[in-house]
Amino acid sequence: MEGSFIDPINMEKIIEPVTALKIKKNLERIDAELSLKFITENENSKYTEWEENKRLNRNFIDKGLDSVVIDRLTFCFKEEEVYSTNFFFLFHHNLYFTIPYIVCKNSKYKGACLIITEKSYDIEMLKKTSKNLGVEIEFIILDSKGNYLRKSKAMIKSGYALFILVDTPFGFNRKTIKKFDYNEKLFGLKYRDGYIKISKILNQSPVLLINDYNFENKIVTTSYKISTSDEVNKIFCARVLSEPEKFEKLNDFMQLFDFKMKNKTVNFYIDENQYFYNPIDKRLFLKQM
Repeated sequence: MEGSFIDPINMEKIIEPVTALKIKKNLERIDAELSLKFITENENSKYTEWEENKRLNRNFIDKGLDSVVIDRLTFCFKEEEVYSTNFFFLFHHNLYFTIPYIVCKNSKYKGACLIITEKSYDIEMLKKTSKNLGVEIEFIILDSKGNYLRKSKAMIKSGYALFILVDTPFGFNRKTIKKFDYNEKLFGLKYRDGYIKISKILNQSPVLLINDYNFENKIVTTSYKISTSDEVNKIFCARVLSEPEKFEKLNDFMQLFDFKMKNKTVNFYIDENQYFYNPIDKRLFLKQM
């Protein structure tokens, strides 16, 4: 078969950005599907909770007020803590996608606004969620020039609640997290330092929100008042150690538990070009058409 091999890690150097992003999404999907298949085939039931949470988040996005989440679950949180700020931190954890809606429904906030990266998968989801829930949900793109800060200030002034996911980059594996000392600098801490700086510029005291299940189909949104990035790291690492199956990032989750991958080559198409990918050796091949 004629064609050429592509380095998935450095492909942005030789492939235009839009195509490279499409390829990356396909590779992540393949890794996720194959590793999830390993989980379910081996009946590691305690690891399937992540996929169930993902399904419920998707259902919430697609169905809105008619979703399983809204129909079957009730939510509660400490209003005095949550309503004390307009700036919230989130983790890719449990039913995190419901939190902006839960906080902004019947509250003082005009709507929810998520601060995300330009390559985020959440942009189209946000548009769909806003339509299906009938609430105002906006987004602001992080940029190197700092325009997002000006836009964030304007959104707060307009009465919006701002949300930002602060658990990425994931940044550690099974060995390093076990040895992790909360007083040391963890990979990714510099990003969380940045989030704290944003809160200070916005003159807001951030609150970290995490959904936890309770009895009788109740979701308790636990709130943590945050003043330093070390506080975020401590909560994050404690959660990952105690309940890793609740975190959404499956590629990192897979590495955390050393999931096995089958030696199987998978193909996909992008713009009429056919690619072949082997998840074991991470080899990507472009077939000559």
